[in-house]
Amino acid sequence: MSPAERRKLKEEREQSKFSDDHYLSDLMITEEIPRLLEFKFDVTSLSSLTDENRDQMKNIGNREFLLDKTWQKRLHLGLLDILFAYCYDWRTTEGCHNIETPWNISRISSTLSWFETFDDMNEVVVSCFRRSLSYPLYRHWDLSQKVFKDVLKVLKSGTNKTTWVVVIS
Repeated sequence: MSPAERRKLKEEREQSKFSDDHYLSDLMITEEIPRLLEFKFDVTSLSSLTDENRDQMKNIGNREFLLDKTWQKRLHLGLLDILFAYCYDWRTTEGCHNIETPWNISRISSTLSWFETFDDMNEVVVSCFRRSLSYPLYRHWDLSQKVFKDVLKVLKSGTNKTTWVVVIS
């Protein structure tokens, strides 16, 4: 299946999964959504590695991939898509992943669930928002916007910001 056919099928599935009733009910919920919006997203809590994690990272070794500029940009945009899904789960579980985490991340990220590749930032944002309003338990526009701000916080907290400036602009 070509990427264009895959994208068309993905968008048709997203459209069929979107539930007006579910979306409207999340607008009416007065307890959970405001609590999730008020959750203090702490970037430092994402960066702690255990000694075991550090050892695993050391054993991976360095690999160099020869990619042209187009594929480098596509990979960065795909990472943004995955990061959005991760941040969505982090916020909705209030900083404590659970048994639903793999499902949430794989459903919200079209990079993981559809092998989607993106050519510009707008495509990534539209895809992330569409999927966050179609699949997970909490489907709320303000929540999706808050998650996107969380993604920007993560990107701004990193040490190498030059790559992300190119992708975002």
